[in-house]
Formats: sequence, C-alpha cells, structure tokens
Amino acid sequence: MFASHVRPSRAGTIVVTTFALAILVAACGGATPPSPAASSSPVPAIRTSAPAATPAGATDFSAWTERQGFGGSSGLRNVAKLVHWIKDHPAEETLGNLDDEAGDITRLSVWLDTHPPTACWADLHTSVRASLATLAEGYASARSAVESGVPIPADLADAMVEEADKALAMTAPADCP
Repeated sequence: MFASHVRPSRAGTIVVTTFALAILVAACGGATPPSPAASSSPVPAIRTSAPAATPAGATDFSAWTERQGFGGSSGLRNVAKLVHWIKDHPAEETLGNLDDEAGDITRLSVWLDTHPPTACWADLHTSVRASLATLAEGYASARSAVESGVPIPADLADAMVEEADKALAMTAPADCP
C-alpha cells in the first residue's frame, strides 16, 4: 500500500537503467571500448544543439508511434501521467521534477520540429505540437508557483490535465504508414 504513494526517484531510475544496460552489454559479449588515445579517429563531440531535420524528407507516422515508446512510456502517455500527478499532488511538486518533466515535453517538441510529417499525419503533427507548446507554458507557470513557495494552482493543474488528455486522445490517422 505504501508503494502506491511513492513517486520513483528519477535519479534511481537512471542508475537502474544504466546498471541494466551494463549487464546487457556484458552479456552480449561487449568489450571495454579502447581509450581515446588508442583510437586513430577523434572522439566525437557531445551534441548540445537540436538535431537537424531528417535528411530523407518527410517522416512516416510509424516513426512518431515508435518515438512514443513501448506503451507510450516515452511520449504523450507519459506526459499525461506526469500532469495527472501534478493535479493530484500540487504541493509535492519540486523544481527539479518540473524541470525534468518540462524537458520531456521539450524533447517531444524538438523531435516533431526536426521530423516533418508525411501528408497523411500533417494535421495530427500540427495539433500535437500545439498541445506540447501549451503544456510547456503550463509548466513554466507551475514552476513560477513552486519558486514562490505556493502549491500549483488547481485551475492551472486542471488546464494542464485537460490539454495532456486532449493530446493523448488525438486519433491516429487511418491508413497512414
């Protein structure tokens, strides 16, 4: 019963994921990568800017579905889950969580911005992008409230839930690869 009221730590999730990936690499015969000095090619720089638009042109709807993750865990379903948590726990939200969650919205927005849609899902692409922009504004307002030391206002949380649910409920276009 207690576990149902505990929000998992993002740092703990990262540690567990990193550990699981290390085990997977070891189990698959992965070896320790050579040191940069042992390599004849330069070490690639870490990308700090948004990726460029897809060079192949328009992106199929199936790529957006894939971007959502298994069960939507990396997409709109996760955003809706997080926003519902804010509504149910307005005084428990932290600046760190808000920043992390807003980052999820930013990453989805950047993906849409850098993956122009094929014609069959152009309207959905535009609608989802607009909802994400509205949610980003909501997160900015929620952050201001938390910075001021007050719980997130109920009307703001309600509006964010409504927007996230609307985005999640948008139907996939028929016959769109």
